[in-house]
Amino acid sequence: MEHLISLAGEELLPSQPARGKQAERRATLLTDMVARGLLAVGQILYFKKQEARTCVVEQDGEQIALRVGDAVCRTPSAASTLIYGQASNGFRDLYFKDESGFRRLDDLRARYEQLVARRANDPESV
Repeated sequence: MEHLISLAGEELLPSQPARGKQAERRATLLTDMVARGLLAVGQILYFKKQEARTCVVEQDGEQIALRVGDAVCRTPSAASTLIYGQASNGFRDLYFKDESGFRRLDDLRARYEQLVARRANDPESV
């Protein structure tokens, strides 16, 4: 089974639903991605297996959330789990559209991690 490493360096399994501090970090990650201009409030995200199903990035107080119909989800995994009915990796299941077509939300997460790493190495570069 493929393993993921979180920004905090802990091992995550794709089938694990985010809980507690892990969910809090993923919610903060969405907020940080909007703050850096990688995502935008009002942006539509698409579920890969059900492209007719979408969610919308929205501001929910000081946090960013994903609205799926009437539900508000704090993490991509929560949104994906809501749609598929089982624990799911929302960063891999959600897509956004840009000029080149559909791209995974995971691509934006990787870009965010590059920006964070670059800033850690050279605070003047970002």
